[in-house]
Amino acid sequence: MDTVSLIRGNLGRPALPKDKRIYFMSKKETVSESGLIFSGGDPLPFSFKLETTTDNSLVDSYVGVDFSIVYKMSITMKRKNETKALEVSSKFDCRVPGGGILPELGRSFKSQDFSITPDFVSGDAKSGKVPRFNFCGQIASINCCFDEPFDGYLILKESEIKIKSIEIQLVRVETFEGKTNATEIQNI
Repeated sequence: MDTVSLIRGNLGRPALPKDKRIYFMSKKETVSESGLIFSGGDPLPFSFKLETTTDNSLVDSYVGVDFSIVYKMSITMKRKNETKALEVSSKFDCRVPGGGILPELGRSFKSQDFSITPDFVSGDAKSGKVPRFNFCGQIASINCCFDEPFDGYLILKESEIKIKSIEIQLVRVETFEGKTNATEIQNI
């Protein structure tokens, strides 16, 4: 886990020093030991299992406002009679099965009812500048995977004025080092 500077460059915070980063996995695999690779076109197969090598469990790749979770593979090739090795690295996305599900709830549907009235609208709702309305609905499950549909329903119970459109906004709330940021993920 690092700050977003790894992905957003100057737009994010400066990168955390390596000793302050949180590592979920760190592995080193030798693909060819003391061998010679004669042809540049021959594939050199490799395989490694994504698994935690620390006390932290693996989490999905993530790019947020203040931090990111990045999986990166680095390849080092030592050349004969050369002191400096060739190095290249590449980032890849990782999706952890069951990601987004609160472990204490398990994989069960836990619906959440809601209602929206002028009392919930920030601004001048009390002064009467916001028309009277009442929506209610239900989120099908507040315990869901990131890669599964997020669904529910919305019911208009009352509206003082004609409604031309309804938008549903999915917002991610990120808290890091005591600072909270809300970012729009999707707007329907």
